Amino acid sequence: MGRTIFLCAHGSPDPRAAVQLSQLTTLVQGQSAHPVRSGVLEAGELSLTAQVQQVIAETQCTELVVVPLFLVPGNHVERDLPEALAVVGPWVQTRTIGESRALVEILASQATDQAQLILFVHGSRRIAAQTPILKLQAQLSERGWPTQTVFHQQDPHRLPQLLAQARGPGLVLPLFLFTGGLTDWAAEQVQAYPGWTIAPPLGLGKTLLPVLTELLAPDRMDESPRAWENGDVLEV
Repeated sequence: MGRTIFLCAHGSPDPRAAVQLSQLTTLVQGQSAHPVRSGVLEAGELSLTAQVQQVIAETQCTELVVVPLFLVPGNHVERDLPEALAVVGPWVQTRTIGESRALVEILASQATDQAQLILFVHGSRRIAAQTPILKLQAQLSERGWPTQTVFHQQDPHRLPQLLAQARGPGLVLPLFLFTGGLTDWAAEQVQAYPGWTIAPPLGLGKTLLPVLTELLAPDRMDESPRAWENGDVLEV
């Protein structure tokens, strides 16, 4: 009985993503006093609703804390995820990864010796969802790294164009959770331009642990504008 933390990823047909989500879940469990489980919004064997119902039955939790492993609050976070969880009972949703204060510190630590940066982002159909990413771009630029952002969904040719225009050294920061087709493609583009390198996706190793710790902190939960069924803020 008690609280369970549920990490919700987008989901991918690429089997590497499922392995990496499982590894991340294990790492978070090692830092948490509560049961930690994970699932996917798409490409799962079961619907997200069914996945969460199984987790609730398994852990017998009375408080479910959902962590959306998404970069920005786009349509999946604002619409699809709440719709899928509407029937499971009381739950609270944290902010997204891109809304974390800790993310800029993680990116800055990866960019230590680089002269310029490119943030490589999938993008969202919701223009307002770009705000956290543009804030990251501004913060990194203020720290001395000229930074540009590529929203791949809006302009799929932009990354190779920027790499061709800007001479290295430089670092591409793929703001993706796990390895997949787009991160593979981005790595191929980077290899064609001397002086440029690419960082690993955010969800590999222990990179995201400071972000998730922050999102689950009581003071950050108090800031969350997300709606939940019973109207109470849960202390995590």
